[in-house]
Amino acid sequence: MIKKIMALIMACFAVFAFAGCGKDISGTYVGESIAQDEPVTYVMKVTKDKSKGYDVKLYQASYKLKPYVVNKDTAIIRSFNAFSMWNEDMYKEIPDDKLPQVAVKADFQYDEYLSFIMSDLNDKNVMTEVGAKGIDKPKALKLDKDGNLIDIHSAMSSGDYLTAKDRKFVKAKDFKLDTVKEELQKRIEAICKAKYDKPHNSKFAKMEFEDNTTKK
Repeated sequence: MIKKIMALIMACFAVFAFAGCGKDISGTYVGESIAQDEPVTYVMKVTKDKSKGYDVKLYQASYKLKPYVVNKDTAIIRSFNAFSMWNEDMYKEIPDDKLPQVAVKADFQYDEYLSFIMSDLNDKNVMTEVGAKGIDKPKALKLDKDGNLIDIHSAMSSGDYLTAKDRKFVKAKDFKLDTVKEELQKRIEAICKAKYDKPHNSKFAKMEFEDNTTKK
């Protein structure tokens, strides 16, 4: 009988702990991409505060893209303007050896985007906004069964990348900024190839990735 009582107590304690009471979810969470054509990733750092829930900092990892034409001295570069529709040259095929070869320089950027405060988890595994130092912030984040945070109210919206409902921030057990950069680089290279590899118009030549930041 004692064993059954102890087992029941332990089970209740486990449910109680998972519900957020006494559970510390401090750590680093990486936001999943909203769309593959957006060269931005958000990193959320969550730290337990002794008196008021959690301090949260959101970092924006991105690349500033600078395209240029490698063979600009020999390439035929089309310029679009108000009179393009009457310009017959705009519709002529450009010979392969005259196609603009477009390369893209990509400079890595990593900056603090927002700073805000969230409450402790309630009995539904939801933490809510307490205060913030930025306009755009989550109103509520939910801890899922895998330990990830979900923006359940779609409040992290600045009119650009954070507009999807139930956006997931995946818990990174061993966070490395280099891993974020590698994923971003693959995404950006695909974006640039789709944008500049156009039949009879231009060719995508290469990417040149640079990093002039100080890791945080």
